[in-house]
Amino acid sequence: MRSFTDSSASSVASPFPSEASSEREEYGIVLHGLDRMVRAMSHDSRDVWPHRSLNEYYFSEDDAGKLGSGSFGTVFLSHVKGDPSRRCALKVCQVSDNLLEVLNQNMKRQRELNKIEGVTEDVFSELYFLHRIRHTNILHSHAAFLHGGRLVIAMPIMTSLLKVLNAYREANKGAGIPSPICANVTRQLLEGLEYLHAFKVIHRDLKSDNVLVTNGGVIKICDFGLSIFLENDSCHGYAGTRQFMDQDVVESIKNNNSYSYPADIWSVGMVILEMAINYPDCMESNALSIPIMMRANGVSFKNVIRAAHSWLFNSIRTYDEDLLSMLDKKVLTNHWSDRMLAGELLNYGWLKKKALKNLEENSQIVAQFLRETLNRSEQESQPSTYPNVERLNSMEVF
Repeated sequence: MRSFTDSSASSVASPFPSEASSEREEYGIVLHGLDRMVRAMSHDSRDVWPHRSLNEYYFSEDDAGKLGSGSFGTVFLSHVKGDPSRRCALKVCQVSDNLLEVLNQNMKRQRELNKIEGVTEDVFSELYFLHRIRHTNILHSHAAFLHGGRLVIAMPIMTSLLKVLNAYREANKGAGIPSPICANVTRQLLEGLEYLHAFKVIHRDLKSDNVLVTNGGVIKICDFGLSIFLENDSCHGYAGTRQFMDQDVVESIKNNNSYSYPADIWSVGMVILEMAINYPDCMESNALSIPIMMRANGVSFKNVIRAAHSWLFNSIRTYDEDLLSMLDKKVLTNHWSDRMLAGELLNYGWLKKKALKNLEENSQIVAQFLRETLNRSEQESQPSTYPNVERLNSMEVF
């Protein structure tokens, strides 16, 4: 492990690049504006982490230290300099480079302004979702700051749901996770999504890789790089991971379709099937064709898979008939009017029967499954004691 920058540098570094990277006046104006915005959401006074410079953190630059890349940056394994016990994930986003790319294209003024606005909105959205939208089932940041033109966000270290699913499949010959576990994970996912939608935010990239699990068994929605605030409860634009996307999102540009919160519900349905039967990864081409067939022929999900993909139909029915019924009637539907919203699904059918409403009981079951699946010791599986990780300590922001 070593520091991100020269260890001899001051722990308080400039938020801006050390050299003038552009002669355009807009470059400095935008970066200074972003710095003021980031400082306003830099930390929570009840959970103070370093929030001035990357030099206050150590991280590994090799493959073992790189936790992954999302739609809005690269994530590294890290800890606070001088205190290895304070481990975190550092998300580093190249803000100044993105801004320079816009300014160096010599585009028309209005188009340039729109692009600059896009850069600033990306930063604001990522910070706002991680710091201001406070819910137990939504990831919360420890700290955020600009360093050398890069946005840095310190976050709790958690396990992705995808990693858990892969470990379980490997140990169980490709089987899906047990239905009660799937239901409890889904309930927590929908609790977080309901809260997100109440803030008029659509995630647009829900998948198992963007769902985290704490040691205490609490589910967290993460990676808001494609998320947007909805004006008039609708939006346009192709966004997300193709195999998890509602058909209206796929056709948004081609047919000038708008879409709304139900698009996230379709993605939840795909995550459920991924947990239950390793779909859509086990049959990639069919994952793309099924919603197309449903839309083109005006046929339900259940009827399409029964007629064209009997293996899939039998697998879901064998796994849990109540789940198949809920997906067919209220989740993976052609029309939004037939698709339930997150809060409605919490008290419907399969979820009502299989998932525990009490978070303490629900998370204990998920935590036990996590320990067994990843073969973790009791010491390795201790829930975090940091504020706003396992539970939300307060709705207030300080």
